[in-house]
Amino acid sequence: MGDVAGRLLFTYRLGGEAAWSEIDPAALASRAPSAPPFWIEADAGDEFGFLSGARALAAALRSRGDAVDFTVLPGGHCAIDARAAAAFVARLTR
Repeated sequence: MGDVAGRLLFTYRLGGEAAWSEIDPAALASRAPSAPPFWIEADAGDEFGFLSGARALAAALRSRGDAVDFTVLPGGHCAIDARAAAAFVARLTR
C-alpha cells in the first residue's frame, strides 16, 4: 500500500485531515510533556505505510530530548524483533 496510500486510508477512516491532526502521534509527541523511553519498530516493507509515521514519531521525540530506540526491520507489516523488545524492557528495569 505504501506511505501515501496508508495516510489516505487513515484520514478517510477518521473523517479527514482535521480528525487525523487531532490524534497524529508525531504531532502529539511534539507538544506533550516529556515521555518515558520509547521503543519503536517499523518494517521496511510495511504495506500500510507505518514506516514514515514511525520515523516522524521517533524524530519528534528525539527533538525534545526523549530516549528512543528506533529500528527498521526487513519484511512486511507485523515483523517483530522479540529479542530487541526484550532487551529494551530489561534496560527499563535496571
